[in-house]
Amino acid sequence: MGSNDYQLPTKLRGINIRGKLYLIGCGPGKRNLITIAGEECLKKSEVIFYFPPYEKIFNDIVANKEKYFFFNHSFNKIREIVEQNLTQNKNVAFMVPGDLSIFSPFSGFMKIFEKDIEVVPGVGTYSYLSAKLKRILNACGKIYSISILSTRMLLERKGNADFTRYTNRESTLIIYMNILSAKMLQKQLKSVYNENTPVIVGYNLTSDKEAIIKTTVKNMHTDLERIKIENEKLVTIIVGNILEILDNSKWWDSKVESYSKEGL
Repeated sequence: MGSNDYQLPTKLRGINIRGKLYLIGCGPGKRNLITIAGEECLKKSEVIFYFPPYEKIFNDIVANKEKYFFFNHSFNKIREIVEQNLTQNKNVAFMVPGDLSIFSPFSGFMKIFEKDIEVVPGVGTYSYLSAKLKRILNACGKIYSISILSTRMLLERKGNADFTRYTNRESTLIIYMNILSAKMLQKQLKSVYNENTPVIVGYNLTSDKEAIIKTTVKNMHTDLERIKIENEKLVTIIVGNILEILDNSKWWDSKVESYSKEGL
């Protein structure tokens, strides 16, 4: 062995050293709405898979990295690219819009690369929208659950987009990937919620074209007709009495008293 030849330390010989596959929730589309952990994983990845416009939003990090647009490649081709790079001890990052825990298409990759994956949660659009409204999703004291659904996925998997069996008037309803017109959506909502229930529609969130419209089940057809919400790809809809604010001062003071008794 020459003086410049290198061998792995004895304890590492025979160990298959591989890179990591990072599934990173990159937030709803604003540069500062990625977690610190997500940004760190993005920085230490040599290969990036992305959905537009996230490669531009995070250009300061990914500009000089090897990049692939997801839908330019088949599932098996992406699998092949990932495996090749992991074998070469390179890290690969999947840039996922929002938070990949909801309606995410990555379960197949999670199954294949389960031992190589680190999942980094992100900020979902409903979290961003409720923060912009300065409201909590169950704030009025009359809401006991939160339902999140996609009318498009219902149509694809159930054959229709009827969501009325999945929610009730004591639940806040969050709709992603909406394919229903305002009129069709209103018809279904009327069968669940009373006509004065607030409906909040956010689209182009975090962009310079961001719009948030507050209406009600009764008025939504008129207020939303001009938008054609069924054609907007990036729409988040929240239905429920979240605009009411519960006065929880008595509850708060009771907790102060109980903690004082416990000596905490």
